[in-house]
Amino acid sequence: MNIKNIQHGSIDLLLNKVEAKPAARLSERAIEAFNAPRQGDRISLSGEAKVRTVALNAASQAPDVRRDKLNAIRERVAAGEYVVDSHTIAQRLLEEDTQLRQTLQE
Repeated sequence: MNIKNIQHGSIDLLLNKVEAKPAARLSERAIEAFNAPRQGDRISLSGEAKVRTVALNAASQAPDVRRDKLNAIRERVAAGEYVVDSHTIAQRLLEEDTQLRQTLQE
């Protein structure tokens, strides 16, 4: 006994239509994206990147090492005459931190 599927041709047509729809939608989206107005590139920096940028700019604007002052300090250290005041250093670090925070808030 031989049974033939009369609907076989109809099923193939239906499957072809279903398979073609996602591709048709995709190409429509691609055409819309291509025809959309250009907005240009954008960049967004994190908070850390902004701090690093400020620090880099400050470092690039700082004067070069003053060799005469550095050599004088080296001589005082070698002679045992150079005393480090940790309180003054800590105070200046806090002042610089405050200035940096104010710069970032502007």
